[in-house]
Amino acid sequence: MIAPHRDQPPDRRRLHGGAVALVFVAVVTAAAACSPPTGQLRGPAAPVDPGPGRSVVGAGYTLGPLLSLPAYTVRIDPSAAVATGDVSFTLARLTEHTGIEFTLGPAPTGPGVASGEVVVRSGTSCDTENEGGCTTLYGTSRQLTAASITLAPSVLADPALLRAAVLHEFGHAAGLAHHLEPHLGRRQIMGSGGDDGATDYLEGDVAGLVAQGRRSGTRT
Repeated sequence: MIAPHRDQPPDRRRLHGGAVALVFVAVVTAAAACSPPTGQLRGPAAPVDPGPGRSVVGAGYTLGPLLSLPAYTVRIDPSAAVATGDVSFTLARLTEHTGIEFTLGPAPTGPGVASGEVVVRSGTSCDTENEGGCTTLYGTSRQLTAASITLAPSVLADPALLRAAVLHEFGHAAGLAHHLEPHLGRRQIMGSGGDDGATDYLEGDVAGLVAQGRRSGTRT
């Protein structure tokens, strides 16, 4: 299993004039062999192993695992219900850019995640006490079939920070990795920070999502 993408919350010291400067820092952890906690998975989902050297780097983006299904159902736990509006906005963007259907379904009925699902919860199961959130990816080797997103309570409680956190974590759920280099003079949503006021995917992020769709055969 690859290490979960763990992201620090936006740096509130950089807020000014209603604009949000968002800082996301990746925590890279080596994981030679690990398995998901007992009871955390249901259905055919399995941990993703993208393999060494499998990232694809483009102008403003870095791709991780391939999206292997034509559609994903997103389920929001009641603990994260406040994020529903931002999640719905993000799903429309993912569907538009990748050509893969991301639709909002009913709340999850258990603690796990099945193939074809992205489950969103609030909590500290990914050590989010000092981080904005984390995303754990599941699937077959090098192919993403499911994801679990955990958002920190502090981010859920702050509407000024929530949109970018949701965009960032769902970027991981769509197979985008961190891309630390600025693109066209701006840090992207999937970078170590976003431009002030960024409330949507930026040019590099969009290029990465389109590239994911092409890799998956849903875009030409």
